[in-house]
Amino acid sequence: MIDVAASDLASVWVQGGTAGGSETMYVRAFDGTAWSNWDSFTLTSPPNHAPVASINDQSLHINEWSQVSNLLSYSDVDGNPATEYLFFDGGNTADSGYFWTSANSHWAASTVSAAAVDDVWVRGGAATGAEPMYVRAFDGIDWGAWHAFVLTTIV
Repeated sequence: MIDVAASDLASVWVQGGTAGGSETMYVRAFDGTAWSNWDSFTLTSPPNHAPVASINDQSLHINEWSQVSNLLSYSDVDGNPATEYLFFDGGNTADSGYFWTSANSHWAASTVSAAAVDDVWVRGGAATGAEPMYVRAFDGIDWGAWHAFVLTTIV
């Protein structure tokens, strides 16, 4: 319970829950002499829907580079913007393709802020072949499911 002066009422905010659901809240007023009866109201927080990030299967020539932001698709039915992306390279050979950023020149998995996704590149392998790669997104509330795509390195 909190007491708020009438002059400070415009400074009171109510925030929805971090998960979907409803809760009963109460309010009452004081006129300087007596308190009113409690009045209840229901605050309903809609559930968050996890975002969806995807990349279509890609073919790159040996050692060819492609900027990931040109390949990446993002959607969120709640309209929440992506705040982070997580990329995972399922290739396990030294000559397979990989993700690259200026901060990390060759990595198997990394989280990247949405603001920095333009700095993420994918490189075709040093030899031909196909390998699984993965992406998922975070909307500030939930991580979406992993989306698998195949990176095929061609001549």
